Formats: sequence, structure tokens, C-alpha cells
Amino acid sequence: MVFAPGRLAVGASALAVVLTACSDPTREMSFKASIEERGSRQLELIAEVSNFSAEPKTFNDLDVDQRLHNALQLQTADGARGSFTPIDNTISYTINKVIAPQESFQFRLFGIQSEEFVSGDVDFIINNDYFNYRSIALSCCRN
Repeated sequence: MVFAPGRLAVGASALAVVLTACSDPTREMSFKASIEERGSRQLELIAEVSNFSAEPKTFNDLDVDQRLHNALQLQTADGARGSFTPIDNTISYTINKVIAPQESFQFRLFGIQSEEFVSGDVDFIINNDYFNYRSIALSCCRN
């Protein structure tokens, strides 16, 4: 099979457009998650997203591994406990916070220390892209 030089250039340009259209929305962003003890067996899971890109990004969801979530009895300050997502066994919190360029945002969940050691992932969903999420492993407790 022989390709004409013009067709190869058109093919390469089309590929570049496809790759650009499917770019990773988490580029030029920072993700942090930690569990901090607050005393009297109380704790806080803090998830922070920072946007270093030139365009706004939307922090849609925070998904917490179900085992970690349940062991720590996590909930928001107003008592919301998230919704179960069976496809990946997570508890999902809908946030939908637009994060401007050079801005950071923290989302906090409150709970209690577990008497057992427990670990799991916390997933950050940006711009509703469920294929290019960022995940951080956390572990906690054993009194």
C-alpha cells in the first residue's frame, strides 16, 4: 500500500485534533487528601484541589472507597453521607465547584477513628471526566 504525501499530513493533523480533544482535564492541577485527628476520637478527611491552569475547572465529585468511608463513619458538616456507587464501591459526594485559575478549594468530611486499620482510595472527578480522574490512597487508625 502506498500513501500520497498529502494524505499522510492530513491523517497526522486529524490525529492531533483527536488527541487534543480528549485531553486530560487534571493537567496543571494538584490533588491532596489527608486524614487528621481532631481529638476525642474525632477526625477530618480533607480533600484539596488546586488549579494551576489558565482556565477554570469544575471539581464535580469526590468518591471515597466504601470500606474506608463506612469504617470512619464519614459525613459532611451538615450530616450528608453521600451516595453509593456500585460500579466501583465508592460513596460519592457531588460538589460541582468551579475552581478558577490559581485557586484552591477544600472539601471536608468528618468522622470518628476506627478501632481497626482501614485503607482505601479517594478519587477526584474533574470536568465530569470519569476516565481521567485522580486517586489518592489513604489509611487510618487502630487505637
